[in-house]
Amino acid sequence: MFGVGIDILHVPRLKALTSRRGSARLAARILSPPEHTLYDGLSNSDARLRFLAVRWALKEAAYKAAYPSKRLTWKELAYGPSDALEA
Repeated sequence: MFGVGIDILHVPRLKALTSRRGSARLAARILSPPEHTLYDGLSNSDARLRFLAVRWALKEAAYKAAYPSKRLTWKELAYGPSDALEA
């Protein structure tokens, strides 16, 4: 059974986190391999930050909707163009 999941992300907080620890570290932790390929294709740091922010919020909301019936991991959830996510 699935419920409703909602997540709000304060982007300046994520920006502070990635400037301290690096966005590559966060990307490696939360992105699926196809998402990471899309992320690597972004050259602009603002676009990369938005990409991570969207994935973070989507995955948190999906986790909340599925919990406690299913415990999903960051990398089990993927969001992007369907053709880019097919493995």
